[in-house]
Amino acid sequence: MAVKDRDRPRGGYQREHHHGRCSLGDRYPQNWDEIALAIKEKSDWRCTKCGLQCLRPSDDASQLSRSERAARMLTVHHQNYTPEDNRLENLRALCSACHLAYHTRRRSNVSPGQLSLF
Repeated sequence: MAVKDRDRPRGGYQREHHHGRCSLGDRYPQNWDEIALAIKEKSDWRCTKCGLQCLRPSDDASQLSRSERAARMLTVHHQNYTPEDNRLENLRALCSACHLAYHTRRRSNVSPGQLSLF
């Protein structure tokens, strides 16, 4: 099932170049959106660490504040911190707070400010 751009949650990594340098998104496969969607669906849109029910693309989040929407965004974490390694056993669905906690405790592939709740 194809996901339309307007149905995708905002955020995530962008596949673009900045100031002549390649961004982190260049390390992700072209089909990353489909891989990430499959991992999120497999977890039933729940964080696999804390159990928070996160927003699905079809959910009406118009009554939520920006910070509430960000807190309930489901992301996909590479357990070995290597974006090129997309084996299912290396990928884990996490809410944005749990994902940020993993990356702030360990030096990783994410630059400061790239993952945030706001």
